[in-house]
Amino acid sequence: MNFKFGCLFVILLVGNEISFGQPFPHLFFRTINEKNGLSSNNVSDIVEDKDGFMWIATDNGLNKFDGDKFTIFHKGDKDIEIFDDAINKLYIDSNQNLWINNYDGISRTNLLNKKDKFSIGNLTDVRMAWKDDKIFYTEHNGIFEVDNSGNIQKKSGTVRPHYFLGIAHNRLLKLYHHGQEKYATLPNSIVRLNENYEIDKEYTLPTKSLIQDLYFENNLCYVTCWEDHIYLLNLESGQFSIIPINNHSTNKVVAFGMTPWTFQDKTYIVVAGSSFLILIDNKSGEAHRYEQTGLIRNVFVDSKNNLWIAVQNEGIKLVSSIQETFRAIPIHNALNKIPDSYNYSVKHINNQYWISTRYNTGFYQFSENWDKIHHYGKNEWIKPEKYGGKSEHIDAFDFVANQGKVIASNDFGLYEIDPANAKIKFIKLDSFDIKLRNIIQINENSLLIRSISKGIYLYNIKDKKFDKLYKVLDDNNLPLYLNWMCKDNKGRIYVSSQIGLYHYDIKLDSFIKITHTPIDHTVIYQIAEDKNEILWISTHKGIFVFDAQRKSISSVEMINHKIARADNIQIDENNNVWMANDLGIHLYNQKNHTLHSIDKNLELFVTSNYTVLGCFDHKMYAGADNHILIIDIDKFEAYRVSSQIHLTSLLVNNIERLTSNVSNNFKFNDDERNLRIQFSAPTYSIAKNVAYSFRNFNEDSIWVDLKYGELYLPNLNYGKYHFQIRANNILTNEFSSYKDIYLTINYPWYQTRLFRIIASLLILTFFYLLYKYRVGKINDKMSLEKKYHETISDLEMKNLRSQMNPHFIFNSLNSINRYVIENKTHLASDYISKFSRLIRLILEYSKLDFITINEEIEVLKLYLHMEMLRFENEFNWKINIGDEHDFGNVLIPPLIVQPFVENAIWHGLRHQKKLGLVTINFEVDKINSVLTISIDDNGIGRIKASEYKSKSSTTNKSMGIDITLARLNLLNPNNRVEIIDLVDENKNALGTKVVISMNTVR
Repeated sequence: MNFKFGCLFVILLVGNEISFGQPFPHLFFRTINEKNGLSSNNVSDIVEDKDGFMWIATDNGLNKFDGDKFTIFHKGDKDIEIFDDAINKLYIDSNQNLWINNYDGISRTNLLNKKDKFSIGNLTDVRMAWKDDKIFYTEHNGIFEVDNSGNIQKKSGTVRPHYFLGIAHNRLLKLYHHGQEKYATLPNSIVRLNENYEIDKEYTLPTKSLIQDLYFENNLCYVTCWEDHIYLLNLESGQFSIIPINNHSTNKVVAFGMTPWTFQDKTYIVVAGSSFLILIDNKSGEAHRYEQTGLIRNVFVDSKNNLWIAVQNEGIKLVSSIQETFRAIPIHNALNKIPDSYNYSVKHINNQYWISTRYNTGFYQFSENWDKIHHYGKNEWIKPEKYGGKSEHIDAFDFVANQGKVIASNDFGLYEIDPANAKIKFIKLDSFDIKLRNIIQINENSLLIRSISKGIYLYNIKDKKFDKLYKVLDDNNLPLYLNWMCKDNKGRIYVSSQIGLYHYDIKLDSFIKITHTPIDHTVIYQIAEDKNEILWISTHKGIFVFDAQRKSISSVEMINHKIARADNIQIDENNNVWMANDLGIHLYNQKNHTLHSIDKNLELFVTSNYTVLGCFDHKMYAGADNHILIIDIDKFEAYRVSSQIHLTSLLVNNIERLTSNVSNNFKFNDDERNLRIQFSAPTYSIAKNVAYSFRNFNEDSIWVDLKYGELYLPNLNYGKYHFQIRANNILTNEFSSYKDIYLTINYPWYQTRLFRIIASLLILTFFYLLYKYRVGKINDKMSLEKKYHETISDLEMKNLRSQMNPHFIFNSLNSINRYVIENKTHLASDYISKFSRLIRLILEYSKLDFITINEEIEVLKLYLHMEMLRFENEFNWKINIGDEHDFGNVLIPPLIVQPFVENAIWHGLRHQKKLGLVTINFEVDKINSVLTISIDDNGIGRIKASEYKSKSSTTNKSMGIDITLARLNLLNPNNRVEIIDLVDENKNALGTKVVISMNTVR
């Protein structure tokens, strides 16, 4: 029967020569220990949760493992309830409750919420068991059941005393549930319990051995012991039988845990031994031992069929499920050579396998079942003295069948081998060290044989001689280094070289270079033809395809993106392309455009060479140091390591915030903007088996590779984010489903929508109130302006009346009359002329808001002339101005000075005996736009004048001055009028000064 074998750090079976007729696989073990991050190399148990994470019990805490990194929990950890760091047993029920069995207690944590947990302590040598998610434990006081709330129910007390090695035992050691029946162990016997957990039946071992563990299957019970056999108990007959271990001299072992395992289409019981692993064939009942170091405490098979082995002092040994797709044939030699050679080729000839190895290790003949028939090399050495003292060359490189015989190529010629009796004949070439390699059969009597550096030889099988040498030359007519030769389905011959591809031209009977292609001047390694008559070419620049019909060569970007280059290439029966390079072995499925890899991280064995050798019987044969890998094509194509991404940590400002890996929608405050998201896609086929990438779904669809399973997002802006994360399985080059993560960074309160709405309402309200206020102000202003204009109009009318008061008009008419009576007609005429002009200007200017200073002065001069005539020149007047040229541009209210001048004449100068003088000064401050007007008189002063005031004059004065002050104040509140009494040093009145300061208009 054929079996398919697998991979990871090799444990060689006993003996140099080994027969593979036995029904046990050749296993490879990968080691995981403290160097990889495990908290302790003393491992006692391993379980798996529903998300695919492995939980590992050690004597130094609990470990959670995703295939890449460990998370370690100790006693007192807030996430996992642990009674003590020294952990004995683990169990995860269907509700994802993790039960931890310490030697003196039990604890439980719900892995979904990390909150629902409890501990039970003060127990003695407690042993945990389970049935349908119910937890039971045994200890010195009996058997107890614990529910999910931590309530304890006693099922039975102590059992009757049982004597073992002269010591009385009154407790059950371990409890088991088998169907509806309950079993337990005593030191030397197995007991069946009734509903009340009392002993119903007892099965005693035939030897005084301490029972370690039980495994039930139908009516059979496998029993492991301490330093004894592995027994099989028939529960119906009560008979014990010994399970033979076919590569163990005494069959006595120290064995602990057991588990079933279906591997390479067969079912085994895996037994944890003291320093070895044991596989028991469930069908034949035979067992096989695999040597290990360290005490194996337990074994576990995960959901992906990886076998986990808990080892004392060694950590974990892992047998990957990918080994189901392989069978490994160790190639040992009898030449005492260091096993560092590699396999060059495999040929299947007449139901036998011929194996070529390198570096003077000979070649092999195997049977159909891979039993070694003969190793050629030890007795078939080529004598060095025959070939110029060259060292012996005993290797063969390629094989072809010839009339029941096998022809093999050699460095110096050909071997002709009779497989029936292992006789060998050497056919030499006259040249030295020609290094013949792969062979192509042209017809039944002719072979083409590639030499590495000489060219292509034509060999005549019948005459046993080399008829011709085809030289393959470069541009300088020098022989090329040739890497491979092949014949396609049309009979065309191709040869690869260091500078490109050559083909045989039948007309020229020569090998001609194929030029003007992407692989011109390229190092070409191997060539293989697929079922579509396309040549696949491996080069140092990557993989290319050659369509001979169209004479086109193109690069295969999908492959080259992944592996860059390949040293050799083969096509299998499914038209898949197989390649090998320093990274491992790769399969490209042309139909599905997928790429699977047997990476060096599989840790099969220490090797620097992988070589795909050929396809026979729907299997791909690959070579590596000391091994032939037989790969089941269908199984390897179908092999999947499905994984799902899970969040494992969410650090916000370096504080853990993840409470459940189920949720993917997270909201944070405005000051929580530094995020570190950790995730994992658990897989264990090879080390470092997963690569991660992410994209920002809100912005683009570009995937960005991540070095680790972590996404660091510092100083995020406020708002919403949608990230997608995926995992890429390195072994199968397949992507997991996306993991969507939604993040919301809340805006500060002053940037929230509610605040913006409220602020907008407030702003609108403010502007509305401002609008109302402005409208009110405008209305008030309009009202004031209306009132102002009404007041101004009224004042102007009053001012006009004040300027044209009856006294002035009466006195002026009297003066005119007097001049007429006195026959002073020229004076009367002049007076009338001035009087009429003054009245006209007063009436004209009173209609205007502003007049120039020059216009104001013109009115003043007319008025002063009139008053001088009336008072018969009893006073003089003087008007002083500053920059006269600018007064035409300065505007002031009309008739603003006249009332003060009138007041000075009538009340200051009128009653004095000396000649009076009125001085009027105009000064303009251009910088501050202020006009200063001063009216000085040398009259009697305000105090004395008040004594002379008549009622009419007072009224007149008060009306003119008051109206003028009101007008100035209405125009500008900053306008000022100051009246100064002029006195001498003895306080005697010298007159009065009025100073008017007002803003000007230009």
